[in-house]
Amino acid sequence: MKTTEYYLVTLEIPSKELDVVEGMLYLEGVEGIEEVATTSSRITLHAFFKKCPQPLENFLEHLRQILPSETALKGSVFKKDATSFKSVVFDPLELIPGVWILPPPDMSKDETIIIRPGMAFGTGRHESTQLCAQGIQSLENPETKTLLDVGTGSGILAIFAAKRGFKKVDAVEIDPSARINTRENFELNNVKSIQLFDDINAVKNKYDVVTANIDPPTLTFLHDALINHLNPNGELILCGITEAQKEIIESRFGHLKQTKQIQINEWLCYHYKSLGRGSI
Repeated sequence: MKTTEYYLVTLEIPSKELDVVEGMLYLEGVEGIEEVATTSSRITLHAFFKKCPQPLENFLEHLRQILPSETALKGSVFKKDATSFKSVVFDPLELIPGVWILPPPDMSKDETIIIRPGMAFGTGRHESTQLCAQGIQSLENPETKTLLDVGTGSGILAIFAAKRGFKKVDAVEIDPSARINTRENFELNNVKSIQLFDDINAVKNKYDVVTANIDPPTLTFLHDALINHLNPNGELILCGITEAQKEIIESRFGHLKQTKQIQINEWLCYHYKSLGRGSI
């Protein structure tokens, strides 16, 4: 395997400066960063840079000039296979007001969803959206499952399901103005396979998972339609329910098998499993 010469820079920094230092190192072209020692107040890092024509001492002096003054560093030259580096993923950092440092997409362990606020409900800040996303996240083997998101709004949950790798994802949104925003968000996230319906009655397929993050009166009204679109033993995830409203849902959907109930603050999310024929 091909090896390359690198500058290995060892840095000892105050713990509070970690994000700043990592961000500046990535701006300088670091290939990888390893945290090798940590105390309550100090962190030691190994930073790997491809060897350049600039002598090592000059390169180290350049880093001393731009890094926080409390940084202690030293360097050496060595050969290593670049693919074996471990890269630390850092959170987005606002270097100065309006200037952000971000890791490249291939280094991020997190899924990114891009949402342009519009007429559609939801930028992901509401507890009910987060609860529904947790429900989708908890489902095993998404690549074998199909999912329908009813009342998709800005499309966050449908986009999340698609990015999780569900075999097929479709969505329903009755508001024409909201659908404009939904389609824009699908495009921003390069999610082209989601079919967007304007009415649940226009959906002909059945699904392994149906999600609905809507107010309880609407969930109750849609009861038959939601269940009719579930495959036998399919899973129904209902959100948008406060503690004060839970009896509405438990009464109307209580004939299904409840598999989970999760809560954030006053908001609840119910997981049900279809019992197959005769569930209604």
